[in-house]
Amino acid sequence: MAFHSNWKGFMKLSLVSIPVKAYAANQSSEEVCLNQLHAKCNNRIKYKKVCPVHGEVRNDEIIKGYEYSKSQYVTIDTDELEKLRTENDHSIQIDGFLKPGRTITQMLLHR
Repeated sequence: MAFHSNWKGFMKLSLVSIPVKAYAANQSSEEVCLNQLHAKCNNRIKYKKVCPVHGEVRNDEIIKGYEYSKSQYVTIDTDELEKLRTENDHSIQIDGFLKPGRTITQMLLHR
């Protein structure tokens, strides 16, 4: 079973960047995932993206928007969203390494 990462980014160590994925600690290989099926024929239920005016919509026709008032939206370009992200949104900063047998508390106290 393939696990899905909760976060993707980079771990930077000096001039080296290492791609990192973070996973939930409580996932196990024994986790059971169920699908929704139609009770009459056991076919899998599909989720279609539908506009109430135009019907079914393709993925390339979908944009993001923020609802600032009831049914009033300002549209947001995904490139604009990416520009708002800081370097910290995509990386993990390493402040130090622990010697074997030392705790984080001991490291912080002896700085």
